[in-house]
Amino acid sequence: MNTPSTNVVLVNSWDDDFFNLNETSPWSREKKDDKVKTELDLLVLSSALYRLRTTTPKNEGTYHIHGMSLEDPTLSNKVLPEDYILADNIKEHFGQKLMMLKLKSVPLTKFREDLNSFLHGNWHTDPAGVFIYPKNFVGMVYKLPYLYEYDMSIRDVFESEYQEIVGPQTVKGEKKLELIKVITPVRKNFNNVEYWFSDDSNNRVMVSVEKNNPLMSVFDSLVKNPINIKGKFEMRRKDSTQFYNTPSWEVVL
Repeated sequence: MNTPSTNVVLVNSWDDDFFNLNETSPWSREKKDDKVKTELDLLVLSSALYRLRTTTPKNEGTYHIHGMSLEDPTLSNKVLPEDYILADNIKEHFGQKLMMLKLKSVPLTKFREDLNSFLHGNWHTDPAGVFIYPKNFVGMVYKLPYLYEYDMSIRDVFESEYQEIVGPQTVKGEKKLELIKVITPVRKNFNNVEYWFSDDSNNRVMVSVEKNNPLMSVFDSLVKNPINIKGKFEMRRKDSTQFYNTPSWEVVL
């Protein structure tokens, strides 16, 4: 069993709910012919901004960091070698995921089509040596480092990229669970913490708790040891991995 750990990331996951959410996002309303020019690869800038925002505390003196956009002309001066490494890892990760979807003949959402275009397009086209992108790519690329970090957290939860539920798709009753990892997605209109467990059959079980739940500290204390939870456990899927989710549950003491 892995040592329980905690990870905080911005967005939820690489799944249809996330991509459908982005169909109505602000950047999807940009005009198709709008362009944005950047001195560096847009994903490198996004990786740098991700690093700056996740390592810089929010206060009056750091407002310029947390208020910075990918189009800020000063951002390129803050890029470090590690930002290029992260950008390459992100491209490889999502490129492989898109390739697997194509091999399985899974239809791509509009977001995934745009992502595929971004990853495989040649955007270094300006005679002055700058990159030119469709402006509606900016919001999408901004999200990629956060999506990548969430996927890496989920990879820690599952033992492989292919995992099937052992047992029926729906189980109603009590399960003894052992904590693997806690993930806190911080996303607009999403106010829950994900607790990931394993059951006696080594299935993964996700239990969601609202951040403002007054008993969260009690729950955090209880899950330090194996815990019995009663509810209706329903099979869910993230890409090629299956797990149980229980929207309504209670702790059995």
